[in-house]
Amino acid sequence: MTGVYTTAPGLIPLSRSNQKIFDVDEHYADYISNKNRCRAEDITKYHCTHNFSDATQHAVESFLMNRVNTEYPGLLDIQQENYPSLFDAICSHLQEDVAVVQMKNETDWLTAIHLCSPNHWDPRTKIGKPFDSIHLPVPEIGRTVKNYQVMLKMIIEKEPFTRFAWGIATDARLNHHPEPPPGYNTQEWRGRRVADENTEFFVRVERQNLIGLQEVNAFIFTIRTYFYKVSELSFDEKSVLAKAVSSMTAASLEYKGMNLFKDRLIEELT
Repeated sequence: MTGVYTTAPGLIPLSRSNQKIFDVDEHYADYISNKNRCRAEDITKYHCTHNFSDATQHAVESFLMNRVNTEYPGLLDIQQENYPSLFDAICSHLQEDVAVVQMKNETDWLTAIHLCSPNHWDPRTKIGKPFDSIHLPVPEIGRTVKNYQVMLKMIIEKEPFTRFAWGIATDARLNHHPEPPPGYNTQEWRGRRVADENTEFFVRVERQNLIGLQEVNAFIFTIRTYFYKVSELSFDEKSVLAKAVSSMTAASLEYKGMNLFKDRLIEELT
C-alpha cells in the first residue's frame, strides 16, 4: 500500500493490530482439504524436521494447543494416533502453515516445518539451514540478512510480531510446491503464466506471525495465505499496486515469477 516494493522485514507488534494469531474463516474446509491431499500424496514433501529437540517440540505443541483452544475452542478435536506427532496433528487442522526456528549460541536453523501451501519453494531444501542461507535467493535482501541474528533474538525475547508478504499469481491454488504431484503437467502445475486473454490475476498475500519461546530459545513462524482478485480491487488499490510492481527490479520480478506478465498486469491495473 506504500506503492513501493521492499524486502524489509516490516515487523509489527501483534498487539498493535488487535488480531488473533490464527484465522479460521469460511474457507477452512478448503484449506484442510488441501492439507489432506498433501498427506495422501507424500507428507514428507511438505513436513520435515532437523534437530527438532524434544524440549522445543513440546514447547511448540503446548503453545499451539493452548493458543488455538483459546482462540477457537473445540477446533482441535483430533485423534493423534492418526499422525506421527502432535505437532503434525495440530498443523494438519490449521489454515496456517507452521515453521519453527531454533537458536543455540551463535547459530540458528529451521528445525521444523509443516508447509502445505508452499509458494514455489520446497521445504526439504530449507530444513536445517540458517536464516541467511534460506533467504539467499531473494534479491535485495542483503540489508535484512546483515546482522540478522539480532533480529531473531528480538523476535524470541519480545511480544509476538506480524508481517505481510505479497506477490502476483495467475491462479488461486494454495499448493505450489516446485515438484508437481504424480499425473500433473509440470508447466500447468507451476502456474505464473498467462495462458490466454481470460487468465485472471490474483494478489497472493501471506500474513506471517512470529512468536518467541524464550524457554527453549526458539520461535514459531506461521504463514496464512490469502487470495484477492485483481479485477475486484478498488481504484486506489490498483493504483498503488501498479506503482509497487513498477518499482520492482528485474531480479525481483524474475524471483517473484512476474517478469513474463508484468506489462499485461500493469495494463490491467491502469
